Amino acid sequence: MLIVPGNMLVKLQKLPRLAKLAALVSSLSIASWCQGTSVDFQGTVIDAKGAPVAGASVKLLESSLATTTDAQGLFALKGSVSIGVIHRTVLPGNLNLRYRNGMLFLEGAGSGRIRAEWISPDGSVRAVRGSKGKGSSSWQLDLDGLAGRGAGVHWVRIISETGSNTFRFVSAGAGTHGILFGGSVASTADASSRTLSARTLSDRTLAKAAASGFVLEVSATGFLAKRFAQPEPVKAGLSLALLASGAGLKERIQDFIGAGNTFKLAFLKLEAPGSRKYILNYADFQEMAGDTMPQHAFADSRGPANSPYGAFAPSWSPDGRSLAYETGWENLTTPNSRVYIQPLSGSRVDGPGYPATNPRWWTDGKDTSLVWCSSGREDAWADTASATYRQRVVGGSLSGSPEILSKGSYNAGLSPDGRYLATAFRFALMQELDSKTRRFLHVYPGHPPASDGSSTDSLQACNGSVSQDPAHPSRMLFLDFGVPDEPSYPNPVTPKLYAQHRMILIGDFASDAPGRIVDFIDSPAAELAVENTWDDPEWTNAADFAVATTRDPDGDKSIPGDPASTQPDIYLIKLSTKESIKVFSGVNQVLPAAWIGPKP
Repeated sequence: MLIVPGNMLVKLQKLPRLAKLAALVSSLSIASWCQGTSVDFQGTVIDAKGAPVAGASVKLLESSLATTTDAQGLFALKGSVSIGVIHRTVLPGNLNLRYRNGMLFLEGAGSGRIRAEWISPDGSVRAVRGSKGKGSSSWQLDLDGLAGRGAGVHWVRIISETGSNTFRFVSAGAGTHGILFGGSVASTADASSRTLSARTLSDRTLAKAAASGFVLEVSATGFLAKRFAQPEPVKAGLSLALLASGAGLKERIQDFIGAGNTFKLAFLKLEAPGSRKYILNYADFQEMAGDTMPQHAFADSRGPANSPYGAFAPSWSPDGRSLAYETGWENLTTPNSRVYIQPLSGSRVDGPGYPATNPRWWTDGKDTSLVWCSSGREDAWADTASATYRQRVVGGSLSGSPEILSKGSYNAGLSPDGRYLATAFRFALMQELDSKTRRFLHVYPGHPPASDGSSTDSLQACNGSVSQDPAHPSRMLFLDFGVPDEPSYPNPVTPKLYAQHRMILIGDFASDAPGRIVDFIDSPAAELAVENTWDDPEWTNAADFAVATTRDPDGDKSIPGDPASTQPDIYLIKLSTKESIKVFSGVNQVLPAAWIGPKP
């Protein structure tokens, strides 16, 4: 809904020696890790009935590798890829990095205050000293010299006054210069990683840690193009199934979410044109006939008769049987801001009373809880009079007393490991609960103003949603207000200039990449063609899926000369492949929430 106005930071000294390198290993954003390694994918392309598809194109995204299936639908895609190899980049503080022939160079005003750490293949960490370059603002480090004559995977961490960046340095041994790789590396310093021996972390193991690093795109005449994420660089016996181009919507949705799965979709609709009251609705994929999913409305969700505000911020329970929602309005704490729990069958149950906003479900796999805030206003994280709470739900009702997770209200939710809280609007912010450390995302300090004179230090964010992926608990997704002019900060998004809400940005608390942005999802090409963009993105309960509406800025033409925006369509998004599919269309539906899981 329209709202009106790197790498890694790990406390290495606190980790056991043999876990230091393990703490650097994590899944990265798409295309960050299929780097400088051999790939070997073999398999068959088939149709929905299992028959081979001849002449299908199979290519590895973000690379030049491609092949075609033979008459039996067989393919073999082999070669070496170097996606993510670093030659030049910009680090926080506007430091320019160059790498050439084993030497790393840094130039910029802060280069004289650079520190560096070197992590060897055995997991040992030591401070290393660079040397002064030719200019007064130049610093250099001999990576080949540090790696020595032996082959192996090393890590170099560059620490400046404005942040740190960690790079992987792969040395092939004497006589060959090493290769420097970039990408955002998140900490996995948990109980499982602490038991790993750094000596077991071969280059193949590191590559394996990068789930979704390899994406195959398959297309053929008469079929719908499809992408397949692969967690390893070598895989034989792949069976890649395509749907015929004439497949119906129900069949395409089933293929998108996976055989054996189903999904439920909640959203809000206005009770009447011109009203500000929203009513909670839901649709169930299993009831879908043809291209239509029947809608179900909860009439009492419109809120008290004396309030202009109705339902807001729906959220699915982990089992997909209930919805939580508030009665209120975006970025406000209204006199009627409170939470209800609505089972799909039966009467609603009172949740947290006033003031309670932005409910989100949370589970540790054993107990189920409701997380909510006592303030809904913008930047409520800074309001220490408010708090973010968690309370158990038993038998569909609240149980026991709520616990305070944090002072201040974090409306984007709690990560699946219970470690991070997130919020957005006006700024994207995450807090690590154990250390109470707060980090802003989409912030680029020290950069000159944009061409219109506005500051680029803190770029406005909205519609935050914390990760539901246990492999990436330190992430969140959100929207921003676009980049209309040439940015004066390191912009990782492509294209560099884009319209308001065009990109779903994915930031990572554990990243030191510019703005802590590690990935992005562009609006569908068909929507961009009619000048529509994303709105209301939300991570689903399923790790690899998000849901979002599209925003038509001139969709409501009921008042001549003053068109208003509408949100006509709802899409499911697959994060690992950046694919999306339109699953619902209507006049105007906002704030979708989706539940994906096995069919009962």
